Amino acid sequence: MHLKVVCNPPKNQEKKKKKKKKKKKKKKKKKKKKKKKKKKKKKKKKKKKKKKKKKKKQTPSCPTSG
Repeated sequence: MHLKVVCNPPKNQEKKKKKKKKKKKKKKKKKKKKKKKKKKKKKKKKKKKKKKKKKKKQTPSCPTSG
């Protein structure tokens, strides 16, 4: 979905963003309260996993790139 939006010309993106902003503002107010609580817990778990993955990926990539 994200790739399709990037491929579209900037003219279409500007028009779509203006229309979506008006509708999303009302929905975001209610969703923000629920999302904030979930994001805090998820961010802590994701940070720990990312650190372990980055270390493993860096070791094999160093000799190949060098």
